[in-house]
Amino acid sequence: MADRLDSPFELWAQAEGVPIIRGHFVTNAYEVPLKPWMRNGGLAAFVILEGGEGFGSACICEIPPGRSLNPEKHLFEERIYILQGQGETRFWSRVGAPQTVAWQEHALFSPPLNIWHQHTNTGDQPAKYLAVTNAPLIFNIYRNPDFIFSTDFDFEDRYRGGPDYFGGAGKMVDSLTWAGGFVPDVRKPFLLSTAEYGSGYEVLQLALSGNTTRAHLAQVEVGTYKKPHRHHAGAHLIIVEGTGYALMWQDWDKRIKADFQKGTIYCPPEGWWHTHCNTGTQVVKQVALKSAIRGTGKIYRSTLGVTKGGDMLDRDEEDPAVRRLFEEELARKGLKPA
Repeated sequence: MADRLDSPFELWAQAEGVPIIRGHFVTNAYEVPLKPWMRNGGLAAFVILEGGEGFGSACICEIPPGRSLNPEKHLFEERIYILQGQGETRFWSRVGAPQTVAWQEHALFSPPLNIWHQHTNTGDQPAKYLAVTNAPLIFNIYRNPDFIFSTDFDFEDRYRGGPDYFGGAGKMVDSLTWAGGFVPDVRKPFLLSTAEYGSGYEVLQLALSGNTTRAHLAQVEVGTYKKPHRHHAGAHLIIVEGTGYALMWQDWDKRIKADFQKGTIYCPPEGWWHTHCNTGTQVVKQVALKSAIRGTGKIYRSTLGVTKGGDMLDRDEEDPAVRRLFEEELARKGLKPA
């Protein structure tokens, strides 16, 4: 606990007066208890998972019907996934014209760095969103909330208020990466199959709003699981549709099994092996919101087998216990692996 108390981000989070959820995963983001958060004018809870490791954390926020949150800007990057409801977000700065983006459940966007923005609930039901940020890293560097929230600097290399910034179609910048400002529905984009991830797994990398922290959309077909792999800390995954479990381990005998459903959030720690397993009857769809470009400085190769110098376990490299557990979980439901 001492390291948490010594962390400027932890001290700030505790002083904000909203609940803090810890552990390796959150079973259901829709059921997390929230309390009024004076800073943003809505209800909120912080999600500080073990896998964030000082690089990233999350926040679940609720906007009451017909209400707007307080305007904000900040020096940390943020990815926002709409859990429920409908509304709009207005963006403005000293360059370009103000822009407003309408959103609903399953939308994903990322405010450009240090740009004013304000969220409004335009519906008659509460709106909720999950925000994943690299705030811990920024707080622990600068150690001054006033500087982080009040600095007057426009990053014009990232945002100049162009009319199609959020409303445009975006573009593919390489074979697996889409760049743009706004994804209306994370369930809709066409995902891409790649043999190295294993059959039944499809992915689309996202570069949002010129920010350095990335995201990706992924799906796991019925009766399959992604090849075990490892990477940097701070990747928060939220389940959009489907059921199954995530398996995370450094020591197999102390593995963490997170049964998931719509709304489950999990975050593998730095360098831990993990896999995403579909043990349900529909495709699992998930969004990965990343917080760190680099962790300890190691370069991870999460699509290359370990015998080739990478950080993924090909089928002939993984412990047979991984497949055995998967088949047992399926059998309990009367299902078979694809």
